[in-house]
Amino acid sequence: MTTSPDSATVVAAQHAMRSFLDASRETQRNQAALDSLGDCGDDDQAYFPGTLLAGYTLLPFEARGDTIVGRAEVITVAEQDVDRRVSDRFVARERIRRDVLEWDVIPMDADRWVVCNGLRFGYRGSDSLTTWRPDGASYASARRLADSIAAAGR
Repeated sequence: MTTSPDSATVVAAQHAMRSFLDASRETQRNQAALDSLGDCGDDDQAYFPGTLLAGYTLLPFEARGDTIVGRAEVITVAEQDVDRRVSDRFVARERIRRDVLEWDVIPMDADRWVVCNGLRFGYRGSDSLTTWRPDGASYASARRLADSIAAAGR
């Protein structure tokens, strides 16, 4: 059963979600903010596939007990995964993709929220360990694409 949260709770959860997504954008990645906002007790494990976030739009939030389910439409520009054929290597594909995703936004205390149980963004590794597709794509070209999308969204 879901209930309507009060407006102050929703605003606080939206602020935390917006801060998390802003810190996750590939063009302005802020690891310190992500460490604080995403401190969900999972020791910041690397999750694959990883995607490179270019932009987002928050969608309506919903309360489930003391947790707020935060939703956003996101635009990602690349996806990186572990190479199943060669150990310690990655495969990445540059592409533009739009998805609606959700996370749990959980109050830790009166002034602190964390964003858990949803997709994490970010490029891991280096181009020397990553095979990019299509030919000619790279981390630099994916960042330029993310910059272009972010600029168009302003």
